[in-house]
Amino acid sequence: MSQPTLDEVMKLAWWQRWEIAPGVFTPGPHDVHGMLTHLDLPASMQGLRVLDIGGWNGAVSFECERRGATEVVMIEPTPTAATGFEVTKAYLGSAVRCHPGTIYDLDPRWLGHFDVVLCLGVIYHLRYPLLGLDNIRRVCRQDLYVESAILDSAAWTPTGVRPLSDFAPSSTELPTLQFFDQRQYFNDGTSWFVPNAVAANAMIRAAGFEVLRHHVAGRYYCRARVAEGKPPILEYAHEGIDYETHARRLLGALSDWPGMW
Repeated sequence: MSQPTLDEVMKLAWWQRWEIAPGVFTPGPHDVHGMLTHLDLPASMQGLRVLDIGGWNGAVSFECERRGATEVVMIEPTPTAATGFEVTKAYLGSAVRCHPGTIYDLDPRWLGHFDVVLCLGVIYHLRYPLLGLDNIRRVCRQDLYVESAILDSAAWTPTGVRPLSDFAPSSTELPTLQFFDQRQYFNDGTSWFVPNAVAANAMIRAAGFEVLRHHVAGRYYCRARVAEGKPPILEYAHEGIDYETHARRLLGALSDWPGMW
């Protein structure tokens, strides 16, 4: 590929607003700097191996590389010809690698393990969110960052959005996920389970992570870390108690999980 120009890169289908060059921002609607500030992503990622799940055209992956990550791997189901990833990579002279696939394809046997895993704008699009988080636990050996849509104090009803407190005074303290089977949530047919923060934290803990910090600012932002010992699936769930029968075909060999033994 010949060296692309900045004009060619700016004409790609950008979903993120990212400072691709000093003072020059890509034309997407979603601000990368603001999101990463909310997540408290380190300014220096020296020595870290990073996985970016569902990275689209790579803005966050390229930003991690810019912050000094030793290696950045992105996994994305949309072909790079549609996202323009390869064009931007060539323009930047980047070493970020993109593999075709989804959160369900994470496998330490071919991906290895990562110091940092980014799961941004993914969880609420999953039909099987706990399977996705369990899969992350298989490849993560340190920090997990999650960003998600959130329904922290409201519920969507056939007559409009209503406060959760309309249903029960203490309902905002309960872990809840609202399920959408059509296009009810912002007319988006790709959103399935939208959690409140209590549920999001609980699911992340259930996958074997310690929630270090979270907050809600229109969206849900969380930094978590692999918890010591076995993840809860192996302690309390039928899938873990009889792992070989219930979960091995979904989650691979137990010996592949980091920090287990």
